[in-house]
Amino acid sequence: MAKSAKVAPTAFVGPNARVLDGAEVSGNAGIEDFAIVRQSTKVGGDPIVGGYARVTDRAQAEGNSRVHGFARRGDQTVLTGNARLLEYATLARRGAVGEVPAPAK
Repeated sequence: MAKSAKVAPTAFVGPNARVLDGAEVSGNAGIEDFAIVRQSTKVGGDPIVGGYARVTDRAQAEGNSRVHGFARRGDQTVLTGNARLLEYATLARRGAVGEVPAPAK
């Protein structure tokens, strides 16, 4: 874990997983296997990031969401609720999956 990263005592980061570059892991979130969370990403609530997944570039994972396999997320994306990003899926460029509230007017 990088010095610039923040991991809550209630969160889990596996021995081969990495939390780097200002990323925050809170709640009961789990970063497992060989997953990497970095670049000011926020993972909070009960999400699991596992396998060889990468979550980068100010992305957010919340609720009961899952990112697993070789999935990639980045560029300010949001994954919430019970959403799943699995296998070789990529979510990029401010995409959102799950229960995302409408933007304020």
